[in-house]
Amino acid sequence: MITSNGHKPGGPQSPLTGRPSIGKFKALQQPVGAPRSIRRLPGLVGRSVGLLWRAAPLLTVLILVLTLISGVSQGLAMLALRNVIVTVIDAGGGGLKLGVLAGPVLFFGGVVAAAAVSQLAMSLVQTLLVERVTYYSFERVLDVAAAADLGKFDDPKFHDQLTRAQNAGGRPYMITQSMLGIARSLSVMGSLLAVLFALQPLLVVPLLLMVVPLVTANTSVSKRVYRFSVEFNEHERRRYYLRSLLTARPSAAEVRAYGLIGHIRERNEALTEERENELRSIALRSLPKMAAGGLGAAVAIAGSVGLLMGLVMAGKVPLATAAVGSFTVFQLSGILAVVSMNVGQLFESSLFLDDYKDFLALLPGMQDRDERRDAEAPADFDAIRVDDVSFSYPNATTPALDGVSITLRRGEIVALVGENGSGKTTLAKILCQLYSPGKGTVFWGTTDLATVRPQSLWPRIAVVFQDFGRYLFTVAENIAIGRIERAGDRPAIEDAAAAAGVDDFATSLPEGYDTPLGKIFEHGADVSVGQWQRIALARAFFRDARLIILDEPTAALDPRAEYALFQSMRRLFAGRTVLLISHRFSTVRAADRIYVMEKGHVVESGTHEQLLADDGLYAELYGLQEATEISSGQPGAAGSLTAGR
Repeated sequence: MITSNGHKPGGPQSPLTGRPSIGKFKALQQPVGAPRSIRRLPGLVGRSVGLLWRAAPLLTVLILVLTLISGVSQGLAMLALRNVIVTVIDAGGGGLKLGVLAGPVLFFGGVVAAAAVSQLAMSLVQTLLVERVTYYSFERVLDVAAAADLGKFDDPKFHDQLTRAQNAGGRPYMITQSMLGIARSLSVMGSLLAVLFALQPLLVVPLLLMVVPLVTANTSVSKRVYRFSVEFNEHERRRYYLRSLLTARPSAAEVRAYGLIGHIRERNEALTEERENELRSIALRSLPKMAAGGLGAAVAIAGSVGLLMGLVMAGKVPLATAAVGSFTVFQLSGILAVVSMNVGQLFESSLFLDDYKDFLALLPGMQDRDERRDAEAPADFDAIRVDDVSFSYPNATTPALDGVSITLRRGEIVALVGENGSGKTTLAKILCQLYSPGKGTVFWGTTDLATVRPQSLWPRIAVVFQDFGRYLFTVAENIAIGRIERAGDRPAIEDAAAAAGVDDFATSLPEGYDTPLGKIFEHGADVSVGQWQRIALARAFFRDARLIILDEPTAALDPRAEYALFQSMRRLFAGRTVLLISHRFSTVRAADRIYVMEKGHVVESGTHEQLLADDGLYAELYGLQEATEISSGQPGAAGSLTAGR
């Protein structure tokens, strides 16, 4: 027995969720590696700056200039404030003239205004920079995902890498915030330290020392958070999946019909509790270091203030200098705390950038793979030949295809039949070069497809998969996807729609072919599963390709619609080669040749009549289906399809 989430019973699983425990999850993950050292921080900072620069160089320069202005302004403001206080004290009681005070006050006001304006401008520019960096980083993830062959998406390790890269791709906001926070804080800190050094150099040393315990504590926590994120990667993907079952339109009906809402929420709650327990453990383990860092910082601040007061009492520091110095110490302590926090946050985010970098590093290999296949696909073929092809999915114990050989001649309708899991759809995807065979060769005419760029082959193939796409675009756009460069050819779109029977219902929609499909967007209309399948067929007709692959193309159609479609198939696809995959023998008996598959092997081939005469697997399955149709009182359309040959 297999549980609903694909795990065999008997392992260390929660009785509620049927999933592995935390320990099991950690065992499944890739090793996190040795903890990253704080010594790597300069390099990580350099990479972070590089990311900002590549994403938005002008905005990066602008915000650094504004940061410098803001920092210098705050330091000048302290000096200007000191000048105001000194002017007042020097004037003595009642002897101060407004004209004498006007200059220092106006200078102080101007500096404060410059700081305020630069802060406001930074806020606006930062919003734009964060948006741009986030977009840029996610686009680089999409570069790799788009270049990956279909086999990668069957590999859980690739999904882990992709998820971690996406998580890192969401980090630019934090990285940008941290980088700008550090730049702004360092600018202000440098300015204030210069002021403090001018007032009393001895005050600088204890304040700089307070950074050490704070940064050490923050980076320690950052490493724990990163390790947690890696170890809980698959765990998070399960949580996301459970939440999507409750929020996505396709699953909404069945989840409610089976009363699954409570069960799914319980599973999600259990996963969340597991996650929160681990985060709570991280927080408790981090508390001593955080407390030690805070205590060290407090000692440094108290020491600075105590030193300053001692110098005042000894008569070595004037009162005005002491006042400004105390205020500067207070400001610097806050800024240094912010710097340490931002350094810790940047360190944590930069650790995720390692995942991001590792994922992007997959792209050159994918590009090299494509460059090695530099031949263009032939425009046409006399025959497509699959020669001794084998293929296995990642982590599978048995091959999906084993030594398969078939031939599709130009203009023929060739059918693949067999029970579920026999390898029919896998073979179709290899013909499309969505998968590369592990062994064997696929020829288009005399051209080995292993030498051909898949991108040059795909325009020559139209395919309707069992799990065809349901795009929440307009009806016309859904059909135009078949050959998007011809999206403006409305007559051809409507011709394809008419051939697939889409016109029968599209014209009755509120805006006809311009009606958006799906109810999740405004003015959208729902259509039935069978109508969606007709739209997918229209997409294949509109593509006008040399090879047509139809994987269960009538599964959602009623017998009358199925009969009409197959009656017209030879006319619709005249001169083209059709590979038809179906469980319905009534739809395949008119094929020029039928291949029967079982457990990844081709076990029989021939015409319908020949296969019945052979009295093998085909004849057995045909007899079972015919008996079922007769007993249900719904015979298939088999009787008239042979006329279409």
